[in-house]
Amino acid sequence: KGADVTFIVRRHDPVCAIAFGSEAFSVLWLPAPESGRGVPSDFPDPVPHARWAGVGWREDAADTVAAIRAFRPDWLIVDHYAFDARWHDEMRSSLDCQIMAIDDLADRALSVDLLLDANFAEGHAQKYAGRLMRTCRHLGGPRYALLAPAYKAAPRYEFSRDVKSLGVFIGGTDPGGASARVLQACRDEGGFSGVIEVVSTSANPHLESLQAACAADSGVQLSLDLSDLSAFYARHDLQVGAGGTATYERCCIGAPTIALIVAANQLAVVPGLADKGVLRAARLGDDPDADVAGVAPPLGDVVRQLVAEPDARRHRS
Repeated sequence: KGADVTFIVRRHDPVCAIAFGSEAFSVLWLPAPESGRGVPSDFPDPVPHARWAGVGWREDAADTVAAIRAFRPDWLIVDHYAFDARWHDEMRSSLDCQIMAIDDLADRALSVDLLLDANFAEGHAQKYAGRLMRTCRHLGGPRYALLAPAYKAAPRYEFSRDVKSLGVFIGGTDPGGASARVLQACRDEGGFSGVIEVVSTSANPHLESLQAACAADSGVQLSLDLSDLSAFYARHDLQVGAGGTATYERCCIGAPTIALIVAANQLAVVPGLADKGVLRAARLGDDPDADVAGVAPPLGDVVRQLVAEPDARRHRS
């Protein structure tokens, strides 16, 4: 709506460079954490994920203020599990701006003017009880999911009783290397012999092994660095994916989905959506990090069932 927007990003890994490389965004880059420098003086820190920033919160706050002060923002939007109310208050005081946080863990104190948690939860007010250090507006639930504008008009999935093809997307980086294991489970345990499209990015640390796994199967296509996944979700009769933001993208397109947990913040989301019949939850082998609290059935079993039972897929499309 006419606002000037700039991004502030620390050179922490290759993901952001890839994400911003092909887009005409204004980006201010903060320096990468110095390797071998040792533990920042801020640690130990009460914020559970503080180390994810690579630097202490005071250093990050100082770097951010120095980078953005001339821009004079009216709003500063932060999407980072490493920072809490101390960082928020420092930003507000130094930049004289309002603060919005994007969060879904509710595991630390927040001092914000606007809070966005687009993940499913039975009660967002209860989820953040005792975490909000000031009165703020709270936007909670999937109705506020941050989907690209393209999803508004993107073609929806057209239901087919036969599963002609299957899509796999386990996030942009897939740090646990789950994509290749999902492919194997769909083939070996799930018995699916149709076409499989696996989507990932150039930032995947396991890309070489994933490329080898896909090349070994003539029925598998590997797609990298897609700018828009809506068509990918629409062209396959069954999707296997992680339980992050992509869950709501698939819901928007109406794609029948099997969801795996590959991050801690998905532990509450996937079981809740599965209970409401939005998707089917599954576990990937014996990996507890990809397990839904140890009770979900193996991925291969769920694939086999949904391929054989079109009405079960229709209910989730």
